[in-house]
Amino acid sequence: MFGNHAFQSWAVILIGGVVFAMLFMIAAMMTEVLFDGAFEMTPGAMAFGLAAFVAYVGAAIVLRHDDRSGSS
Repeated sequence: MFGNHAFQSWAVILIGGVVFAMLFMIAAMMTEVLFDGAFEMTPGAMAFGLAAFVAYVGAAIVLRHDDRSGSS
């Protein structure tokens, strides 16, 4: 579906994972503003960002493995 463009090298995967994690952390921090009234980094926001990073890298590993094994 994606070809080799999205996950062509580990550098691209890691940069994409960091950007993906940052977007999710910002969204979590903005949600915290609604409840606490302060825009600050919390352990919950960091955990949410870490989960997004792990999910992104995990999806990249699965897609790279499928691409190399010849599955479509």
